[in-house]
Amino acid sequence: MKLLTYILAIAIMNTFSSDILDKYKWKNRVIILSIKEIAEPELNRQLNELKLNWKGVLDRDLIVLIQRDNLMQYTPDEMFSTEEGLDMGLLDDAADFQFLLIGKDGTVKMMSEEMVAHEKLFSTIDAMPMRKQEMRDN
Repeated sequence: MKLLTYILAIAIMNTFSSDILDKYKWKNRVIILSIKEIAEPELNRQLNELKLNWKGVLDRDLIVLIQRDNLMQYTPDEMFSTEEGLDMGLLDDAADFQFLLIGKDGTVKMMSEEMVAHEKLFSTIDAMPMRKQEMRDN
């Protein structure tokens, strides 16, 4: 089931990358939190985890997008619509909550149907060759 979900995510990201994610490509890593209404508590836990570790989020050039009925961008201070009424179709019918990490190269780097702790997120990013180069340059 997880392999199928991963394959679907890759196909979806390839489909939508030119329309939505191109403005972030090579500049930002993108977290997409795709949820059904029932997963609101899971979304709140994930956003709180990110908010409590926002310095690390910014340090890793992360943008947080939330896919509900439309696509929203999240910061600890506000949430604002980026694409009114846009439906990216990211939700797997079986998943109420999905966490996708898209690398600066536009490919899916991590996928989960559960909240991702900041330690796991940051260690995954910090192991990426592009991030290693960023850390050496800074």
